[in-house]
Amino acid sequence: MSDRRRQPRTATRVTATIELDDGGDIACVMHDRSGDGARLIVEKAEMVPERFRLRLGSEVTTSGCIVRWRSATELGVQLTHPLP
Repeated sequence: MSDRRRQPRTATRVTATIELDDGGDIACVMHDRSGDGARLIVEKAEMVPERFRLRLGSEVTTSGCIVRWRSATELGVQLTHPLP
């Protein structure tokens, strides 16, 4: 598979929360990120909707995310707004 990322990837390994529209959330780890995207590690990727909000650690700021690819436990997402 070719890497279509426009910006270089940086390892982060930061705990994060996927915020769902119904008020629920899913714990995850941001494994790495680029300027406009990230790879998230989750327990079950099929439980994550195509669009959601992502919060890093205890930050107040969130970013919208669009899932671009998924495997059983990983998601590649496009960030709609930069995160701190």
